[in-house]
Amino acid sequence: MSLPLVSVVMPVFNAGRYLDHALESILTQEVEFLELICVDDGSNDNSADILKNWASRDKRVKLLEQQNAGQGAARNRALDHATGKHVMFVDADDFLLPGALKQMLAQIGDADVLVYNFVTFKSIGESTLKKAPHNEQAKVVPREDLLRMMGVVWNKFVRRRWLEESGIRFPEGMIYEDIPVHWKLVVLPDRIRYLASPLYALRSHSGSTTAKAADRRMDGVRAFRLAEEFLRTSGKWFEYKDVFMVCQLSNLAGAYDTLLELRKQSDVRTAIKANIGKEQLKSLHRLPLDWRDRDILLSLDGSFMPWLRWQAFRQCRKAFRLLKRLLVWRAGRESVSSN
Repeated sequence: MSLPLVSVVMPVFNAGRYLDHALESILTQEVEFLELICVDDGSNDNSADILKNWASRDKRVKLLEQQNAGQGAARNRALDHATGKHVMFVDADDFLLPGALKQMLAQIGDADVLVYNFVTFKSIGESTLKKAPHNEQAKVVPREDLLRMMGVVWNKFVRRRWLEESGIRFPEGMIYEDIPVHWKLVVLPDRIRYLASPLYALRSHSGSTTAKAADRRMDGVRAFRLAEEFLRTSGKWFEYKDVFMVCQLSNLAGAYDTLLELRKQSDVRTAIKANIGKEQLKSLHRLPLDWRDRDILLSLDGSFMPWLRWQAFRQCRKAFRLLKRLLVWRAGRESVSSN
């Protein structure tokens, strides 16, 4: 039997509600030689039963089981068992669009990595997928543009031999483990292409890992630090530092904003001080970030001033709007009186 053309890696944790749809979307692809490596990451719902049922019916499904260790560990274990010419990643609550794998195989050409477009899909109140730009032809685009995209791995189709030679694996024990791998998959390959055709559907729902991770935003801060260490040790820092710092500092501002709502702003200040250097702070003044993001990140003295300044700005804006209405009303009354 020929080796698989594609190894699909799927970490699974309590995804029983969506799992059948995800598996069916992969196994009905028009690719003859395919393996689907599912790693049950200690699920305590019906995910294990669903996976065992599919594995008993379809020999292309390889089921691995482990105690809960996170997506990074699950993906690494699946990669250790992958035998396909190419590797791709699908989350257990998402799905592939029809014909996706056939297009990936046709468009990757001699590239090591193919980055493709995706659509978002809401589970509730939406029965159709949102439209996305469509382009059947893969093309070479500036890597800076690819780096600015969402830092994920499920929109990348990779030659497994190149992946092994590059020694790329996921950090374990954290969420946002995609971020440093995303940077490696875009920066390292000699040949990389982008396909604007949407081939993947990202399901948006409140139960997803990142949706429930507001109080774990520090992992995102750590993930960007790992990406920075990679850029520096690989000699790519000066080539990509400008686009990296825009992404990193925007992430930090978002983390600060999220944790401010949870009253955990001291945690993020500590993480910011530990994970970014003077070079980043100096660059805040010339990076294309929103003024409020700069204000938040430059105020690392432990005070509530960024939040208070924003609240003061909102109140002043509201007061000026009320004053404008009053002046218009008064002018109208004076006009009526004079007539």
